[in-house]
Amino acid sequence: MKRGRFECVVIYGRRRVGKTALINEFCKDKPVIFFSALNASSRENLEALSKAIYMYKNPEGTGEPVYRSYADALEEITKMAKEQPLVFVIDEYPYLAKAEKSISSRLQHIIDHEWQESRLYFILCGSSMSFMEYQVLGYESPLYGRRTAQLKIQALNYREITAFHPELETAEQALLYGVTGGIPHYINKLDVEENLDDAILENLFNTSSYLFEEPENLLKQELREPAVYNSIIAAIADNFFRFWYRFVLRNMSIISSGRMRQVYDRAVKQHYSDYMGLIFEKMCQDYLLYYAQNLPILLGEIGQWWGTDSVTRKEVQIDIVGTPVEGKEYLIGSCKYKNEKIGVDELELLKRYASVFHKGEKYYYYIFSKGGFTPALQELGKQGEVVLLTLEDIYGKNN
Repeated sequence: MKRGRFECVVIYGRRRVGKTALINEFCKDKPVIFFSALNASSRENLEALSKAIYMYKNPEGTGEPVYRSYADALEEITKMAKEQPLVFVIDEYPYLAKAEKSISSRLQHIIDHEWQESRLYFILCGSSMSFMEYQVLGYESPLYGRRTAQLKIQALNYREITAFHPELETAEQALLYGVTGGIPHYINKLDVEENLDDAILENLFNTSSYLFEEPENLLKQELREPAVYNSIIAAIADNFFRFWYRFVLRNMSIISSGRMRQVYDRAVKQHYSDYMGLIFEKMCQDYLLYYAQNLPILLGEIGQWWGTDSVTRKEVQIDIVGTPVEGKEYLIGSCKYKNEKIGVDELELLKRYASVFHKGEKYYYYIFSKGGFTPALQELGKQGEVVLLTLEDIYGKNN
């Protein structure tokens, strides 16, 4: 708003990721009309928009008159934005666009002919990823080219969520990330006080808790939207949903009978190492991308790799393959979320897998382990044959 000219910012990201909280933080101490669109009729949305405008103009007023049309409501905002700087937010824009088919074209027209000369800071926000990417940001959208900035809000990574509960040990921080997927809303609702296990029992394995019903409620919201299959896939791929379907749904009878606390250790907790395997791989990848210092190559891409060993005829999976921006030197990694120490045999296996990969002229080996390493492997690490990293290392605790 400091530039004193029209801005149009598109903010989008999956539900619960913190978009509205971010907007509210930005709007603090600023003149703002905040309109949260409804999954309802065009008329009901016009009433809600009218109320938002009226409450801005008359904070203490009553009556809340309704504008005759969206054109009249938007024209009122135009008048105010020409007089002083003003933030206008439409949250959950896909709901409004579904209810009022002409709204995107109407906004395009008023942006081009009225708002360009105003001091309006216009924010369009939405949770339907496919709608925002194709119907707002896409080339065929009436709003294409009108934005001055866009923000795709992502979940927090494994290190960023430590700000919520810095008192937790690294293994608990990792599990907190594994349960919530870095979604701030879920971290807050998990309501960790002293013990993470107690928080999980109370807020995920309790039929009266918010998080217990969250997957079903969220999918109902998504399924009411028109053809947002990409949004649904993005939602159910989140760690929180993986945890819920893996541990809550499978133990529904135990939960319903009130016996979860008695069987939690053997029905759930003993399986955490297996559950955390894929999540730990993602954490290690994020470490290499964002936090590792002095990597031997400039990483271009990073991910898993599968192939077939021509000798054994068996499938080979490498947890981490770091591809260079240029050249043929690769980073090859293994991730083990187990309590036991990892030995020399893991390095030998990794070297064999690298020979199956067979794309590089040189390989740099990295092994990540929750439980640490045997003295023999540590010695090879000191000799520079492999880089060894513990859970504490990727959290920066040993720097």
